[in-house]
Amino acid sequence: MLYTLLLGTVANAETLTVGPSADFATISEAILTASDGDTIEVDPGTYEEHINFDGKAITVRATG
Repeated sequence: MLYTLLLGTVANAETLTVGPSADFATISEAILTASDGDTIEVDPGTYEEHINFDGKAITVRATG
């Protein structure tokens, strides 16, 4: 039963992108939209903001 639960979580995971021509302009906006299991990919650049993961189990990684 646990195995099925884990598969359901992975299957619903999304990848959100942050950058000038991406889904979101800021990392914070992407985090607000993200759900547990999602990945946020951040384009190279400077992002001046305070990051709060809001307790979400997400991955944030650079694309470059």
